Amino acid sequence: MINGQKSNWIEASCGFRQGCPLSPYLFILCSELLSLLINQHQNRDNLLGIRTTVHGPLITHLLFADDILMFAPATCKAVRALNSIFDVYNNWSGQKINKAKSSICFSKKMKRSRKRMIANKWGFRIQAEGKYLGIPLISRRPVKADFQHIIDSVRNRISSWGTRYLSLAGRVTLINSVLTSIPIFSLSHTFVPSNVMAEIEKLIRRFLWSGNLNSNAAHLVAWEQVTKPKSAGGLGIHRLEEWRSILVAKLAFKFLNKENTLWVRCFQAKYGNRESIFSTKRGDSWAWKLICLGGTTAIQNSMWKIGNGSNTRVMEDAWVDPNSFMRWPTFVNTIESPPFTVEQFFSENGEWNQAELYRFFGSELALRIGRLPRLHKEERDSLVMA
Repeated sequence: MINGQKSNWIEASCGFRQGCPLSPYLFILCSELLSLLINQHQNRDNLLGIRTTVHGPLITHLLFADDILMFAPATCKAVRALNSIFDVYNNWSGQKINKAKSSICFSKKMKRSRKRMIANKWGFRIQAEGKYLGIPLISRRPVKADFQHIIDSVRNRISSWGTRYLSLAGRVTLINSVLTSIPIFSLSHTFVPSNVMAEIEKLIRRFLWSGNLNSNAAHLVAWEQVTKPKSAGGLGIHRLEEWRSILVAKLAFKFLNKENTLWVRCFQAKYGNRESIFSTKRGDSWAWKLICLGGTTAIQNSMWKIGNGSNTRVMEDAWVDPNSFMRWPTFVNTIESPPFTVEQFFSENGEWNQAELYRFFGSELALRIGRLPRLHKEERDSLVMA
């Protein structure tokens, strides 16, 4: 009996059960097969994929476990190519697409008639907005309603705890270990409006002083004092607005270091050529504005490790000290015009040109620079945490 109805007789067989250590490997092999099919069609017919900018990388698909995002232009040829890929994959793997759980999203500029035609060919429902891995997929400014599920999750946790008597120390422990960690994933990966964080902090404050959401006790200490570190007399509770800039600083750090990942290459192609790094303009994506929030934190807490010296600016970048020479009062020859990059301080064999270092920096600073740990002389400079 399945869901109250009789089914066909289930034949016992030997195979992978749920939780078997080999199951993830089988799933990875099937996903790799699907990726190879997509890349093969793209290389042969050039019908799939989109670009975020003209010179950006081509994005054909994204995979995370059983969540798959496919990208293609809204043409009948692309639909036929994707159907061919799915048919081959279904025949080889034995898996099938669940159309009830699948949807299709279009650009806002697409005509309704073409949307209906393409959706009918696949049998998918049209979805204007959705979620992927818990992150809203929207092309507009995020609003409070997009993150209502986070607020409800915090409220439900507090409501379940409010029925028990908890000491102040117990409530602080639950806040630091559970409540403040609920919005961390969203704060790290998308632009969360300030009113969402304010609402979450409001619930946390009421739980801290009242123990539940039904009563409203007096707040005995200012929130600014409560959120200070324990070493400074606070309770170590994170302020979400400040915590967000720290969380997204790792994204800004990867962007600065030009890591060879898909999202970094996409953002470098679109925003990497600006004169002022981490600057925003009207029409920029909210993902880029999120990265710019942590840009200042990333710059202030990182410095360049020298390789070939071609990427590091002598005066503007931090490479000898966590502060750049523009912000560090030190002995520099101001009569001589400084080289633009550190590369110009190297001799032909890739070693430090001591004469140039002494002439521009003086003896003590030149000696310190000569002792700096270096990457291989043919590697590009790398950004590291200071």
